[in-house]
Amino acid sequence: MAPPPLDRTETLSPRTSSPESAPVPVTTAPALVDDPERYEQIGEHARGGLGRIVRAVDKRLGRTVAVKELLRRNDATNEARFMREALITARLEHPGIVPVHEAGRWPSGEPYYVMKLVEGRTLKELIAEPRVLRERLALLPHVIAVADAVGYAHSEGVIHRDLKPSNVVVGEFGETIVVDWGLARDRKHPCAIDDDHALAAGSPIAGSGVSTVSGKVVGTPAYMAPEQARGDLVDERADVYAIGALLYEMLSGIAPHADATPQATLDRVLAGPPRPLCETVPAIPGELATIVGKAMARDPEARYANGTALAEDLRRFQTGKLVRAHSYTALSRLRKKLSRHRGVALVAVASAVALGAIGVTSFRRVVAERNIARVERQRTEDALSNTEQRKRALVLLQAETSLRKDPTAALAWLKLALGSSTIPSEADRAKIVDVVDEAVALGVARHVFRPGDWVFDAAFSPDGATLIAAVRDGTLRSYDLRTGFETTLGRTNAPPELLLLTSDGKLAITSSQMGQVTAWPVTGGDPRTLADTGHLIKRLRLSPDDKRLRIDSEAGTPIIVALDDPTASPTPCGPKTTLRSAVADDDWTKQVVMTAWNQLAVVKGETTVPLGQVDKAITHVGLSPLGDVVEAHDGATLWSVPFAGGAMKALAKY
Repeated sequence: MAPPPLDRTETLSPRTSSPESAPVPVTTAPALVDDPERYEQIGEHARGGLGRIVRAVDKRLGRTVAVKELLRRNDATNEARFMREALITARLEHPGIVPVHEAGRWPSGEPYYVMKLVEGRTLKELIAEPRVLRERLALLPHVIAVADAVGYAHSEGVIHRDLKPSNVVVGEFGETIVVDWGLARDRKHPCAIDDDHALAAGSPIAGSGVSTVSGKVVGTPAYMAPEQARGDLVDERADVYAIGALLYEMLSGIAPHADATPQATLDRVLAGPPRPLCETVPAIPGELATIVGKAMARDPEARYANGTALAEDLRRFQTGKLVRAHSYTALSRLRKKLSRHRGVALVAVASAVALGAIGVTSFRRVVAERNIARVERQRTEDALSNTEQRKRALVLLQAETSLRKDPTAALAWLKLALGSSTIPSEADRAKIVDVVDEAVALGVARHVFRPGDWVFDAAFSPDGATLIAAVRDGTLRSYDLRTGFETTLGRTNAPPELLLLTSDGKLAITSSQMGQVTAWPVTGGDPRTLADTGHLIKRLRLSPDDKRLRIDSEAGTPIIVALDDPTASPTPCGPKTTLRSAVADDDWTKQVVMTAWNQLAVVKGETTVPLGQVDKAITHVGLSPLGDVVEAHDGATLWSVPFAGGAMKALAKY
């Protein structure tokens, strides 16, 4: 049995508040009725929510074409969207955009349009195959071709608004085609259907597997710019962000804001930037990471102006030129120039060899002048000796200056002074002894610990005798400050980012980047996994008696773990179906949650009581330690409201 046709039009379409919404009036060019016998349909090629693409034979010209037909009939809005897609695609004449041969209506009145049949695979399928970075970089020409095609569309006033790997087809001859312009916005020829509210009035696209938070959001969440996720009016820079997200997935193998559900994905887009590409793919070239970072900047003003500017920087990287968005050191600039001008460098090396040959013939003259050179060498050695003495004097001065600020640093300067090849004079030795005595009197660090990698978090035991450190390489280490002895408590699967010690100092609790919370006995023993949230942990908090642990994640409801009962399972602190929540530090019974993207509510047992709402999407919610004041931030304004109820008050605007 043949596999089902690929869905190359999967997208996020707004929901409507009522299925009986009246269609938005749209004016499109009339489509002429054509001969239905002209195209002999062979079979379905692909299907989306709005239409389907049929492989057919044009009998008049004797060629195989793709005919797109409207699935949702008897709906003026969907028909207008369909015809608008045909007109926009037909107007964009570019090698990277599928050409439209004609458009018309069948005798039944149903619209259709005919395109070139593009045989090939989607970029989504190609991205899933590579296993190493070198293979992923081989896909870069396809992304450059996408940026070129979208840049041309931008020059024609068209914004795609739904760029993603599944909307890019790589043909049998290596051609890269951007498809599915159904959500495109035409800035030069605007019409009512361009409005996002008009799109919301149409029927949602079936089978997309995703939904929106508001009727103003259109596109695919995983590749959506923050302003598009908020439902704002977007320009060319939203497409630039989507190409950057596409490039991020091509290089790392995962979408930048991927999550389990579309709503969770939208929340990630609104909450903040994805994990830096240089952390996800450590071997990524710095220039390419800079290009992705600029294309996916949170502020549209910081991105490339359009697809053409992004394509130009990508092409400069591909050809070994200096990338305009990247900052170079003098050495890296030199390496770039040498790599681009290898022929010139080889000529220079050959010239040096020739000069060396000429130098051999001058050997006799060099021997004759040897005695003069010996005299000059002696003078040089004397000069170097004087230089060393002046250098030691400067180092001793630096050591004396560092005494009051950092006695340990003063001793380090003395070590540098004693490391020279010349023997210190009597006066210098006396100064060195004086500095050592004063440094010891002021207090010198007895132990300097070097973990060998970044320390993400650290904590002292209650008696101040032990330091526990969480290191980026995944190890948890204990340092005895009295003896300098170092102990490795264990290693986590992912780098530990947060560290917490119980009040008796016997138990260390860590959370990793992957949301795993682990308890480590400081005096020895097997670690215990307390919870595995699957989300980034925002905070760890102990109850006053150290018997319970509260875990606050970036998404979802806080959970509570009983530390004195190894068999107990984590329990949610409030309702499970919340977007974000906050709990008072001093009173865990006080909790506020987000019941919608812009609404706050107070938790009362198993129910919630509405507290207030704002116009924009809330990106942060918090409670004062006593739980009497709630604060929320929507990306532009900081709000506060009493926990007991009252009016929302704007504290500050950004």
